Amino acid sequence: MRIAYLSPSFPPLLGGMGTACYYTANEIGKNHQVTVFLAKRNVEYKKGNYKIKLIRPWLSYGHAHLMPQVLWLLKDFDIVHLYYPYFGTAEFLGLLKLIRGSKKPKVIFHHSMEAVGTGFLKYIFKFHTKFIMPILMKSVDAIFILSKDYAEHSDISKIYKKHPEKFYEAPHGVDVTKFKVKNEKLKVKENNKIIFTAQALDKQHFFKGIDVLIKAFYILNTQYSIQNAKLMIAGDGDLKKYYQNLANKIGVQDKVIFLGKVSQEELPYYYNLATITVVPSTQRTECFSIAAVESMACATPVVVTDFPGVRVTIENNKSGLVAKPNDEKDLAEKLSFFLTSPEKAKDFGNNARKRVEEKFNWQIITQKILMHYREILSLAK
Repeated sequence: MRIAYLSPSFPPLLGGMGTACYYTANEIGKNHQVTVFLAKRNVEYKKGNYKIKLIRPWLSYGHAHLMPQVLWLLKDFDIVHLYYPYFGTAEFLGLLKLIRGSKKPKVIFHHSMEAVGTGFLKYIFKFHTKFIMPILMKSVDAIFILSKDYAEHSDISKIYKKHPEKFYEAPHGVDVTKFKVKNEKLKVKENNKIIFTAQALDKQHFFKGIDVLIKAFYILNTQYSIQNAKLMIAGDGDLKKYYQNLANKIGVQDKVIFLGKVSQEELPYYYNLATITVVPSTQRTECFSIAAVESMACATPVVVTDFPGVRVTIENNKSGLVAKPNDEKDLAEKLSFFLTSPEKAKDFGNNARKRVEEKFNWQIITQKILMHYREILSLAK
């Protein structure tokens, strides 16, 4: 098969969609002709079992790229797999399907998150979700979803209920040979309790909930008297200074460590170092958490917030815990459970590793994706 992938981000740029695109393209590229189409940026994209084709956007804004070139660059592929939302590019793929009808390529949108924003962007995204997205989803041949839980409770739910035949479950995953238990975990002293999170710290990812996590950490220090804990935050962006100021304001700056950008190669070390990993999202825009799965693969339990899709990444009360969104008190309580119960944290971690091996192993996932491709190609639109 000739397969094209498009994503608004791609390693070394941080982002769940880009990471998923890389692993999928790299694995499937071992046996098929794969090309990854990316916006031309001042960055050297990660190489793998695929060709990279750079497109110069006519207009760029953040991770949105106006690229009408896809209309003629993608017409000869069997499968075109786009990670959605990708503003400025997804719209032209919808147009491509309207032009070519049932002819190849078969276009797939991999619905990976909902679009949210602040200020004027909030209203633009709402308009797009209500009026443009249904047209796009109707035009494509198939829609991949990360979980049925998310599809049933998100902005895509009406489309899911009306056209269930177009939907295929294809979660993101993790490289279980790279993210695994390492010796570093054994070196951590028993009285050194570490809370870890890896998130983008920019305005586009304001919903990551780092401020809620810092406030929860303050509660751990004051109300739970867990004095020897440290909070490690991996990531960078224009909101980093704001979070640093918040830590200073409430007096936990000496125990909150901002690591800056952490590479994919370094991440397993920190997951192994941690007692617990946190995904403190404050809005339901996320429908999955790669950070949670990576941590679980390293046998480190996770606390996630109660949003569709994210909450089924873990198995609640077995491989992690679910906290109330925007509730620093409840989050502190969930963190305290693991920090004060090392044996239970170990049991949860072992269960987490097993869950990843069975459900979120990239090799298993990509085989299912290939099976979906073959089924989609065999269907007449």
